[in-house]
Amino acid sequence: MTLFATELRNAASATEVSRVLGRVEQEALEHPAIQHAWLLEAARGRCSEHDDPLRRFAHAYHGYVASLPQLFAEAMFRLAPALQEPWQRRLARELGHLGAPEAATLRKVGIAQRTVEAIPREALFRRFTAAIGLGDDELAEPVRATLQWRDRLLAYVHEARPAEVFGALAFGTELVEAAAHAPVLRGLLETGSLRREAYVFFELACLPTPEHDHELRAIAAQLAAQPGGLTDLHAGMQFALEQRREFLDGLAGA
Repeated sequence: MTLFATELRNAASATEVSRVLGRVEQEALEHPAIQHAWLLEAARGRCSEHDDPLRRFAHAYHGYVASLPQLFAEAMFRLAPALQEPWQRRLARELGHLGAPEAATLRKVGIAQRTVEAIPREALFRRFTAAIGLGDDELAEPVRATLQWRDRLLAYVHEARPAEVFGALAFGTELVEAAAHAPVLRGLLETGSLRREAYVFFELACLPTPEHDHELRAIAAQLAAQPGGLTDLHAGMQFALEQRREFLDGLAGA
């Protein structure tokens, strides 16, 4: 058993739990799925809208984006009712409904709210796919790697313990969202050939969400106080990020 695993098992006080959760979050940010070679290449602007690697990514990733509302909705109901509200707001945001904090953030970065309000994230991603020449007929054809990623996550949501599910969706998805999308956004900005409306999906994914993140960390602390909670949170995070890594490995090896 590693020292960190021992800490996960033995953390007792609120201070210790907070410190260990901070390490779990840092581990997620340093995971190979977030520091992946394919993403590093994309960040250097090596992928333009005319390149097969970017088109393969867009085609495959669209299926994942389209599955997120179902994933969030089903994961939400694995939690106690008192812990579901942050996920309700997150699901609403995925479907295009923005609250006051999100609207204020949009104004700060110069994104007109009317261009994204009431538009599902999947539809915003389709702006990107259309801009790089992918048609609806192509997007309708499932990508095996994406189906595998989606199906494994949905199965995990149904079969894992609640704290594991939360770890997968919080530490393994939400709290790394900006880091996971920032390299692609940097690469698109580097090439400079797309209009802003085409890459606004990535801008939104990279915007700070301090209120939401604070709520997730507070729920994580509650779950961590339960027997085995820290270990389950960590296991869920690892599972979700391993699925993302396998997906990116497939892109890099294609």
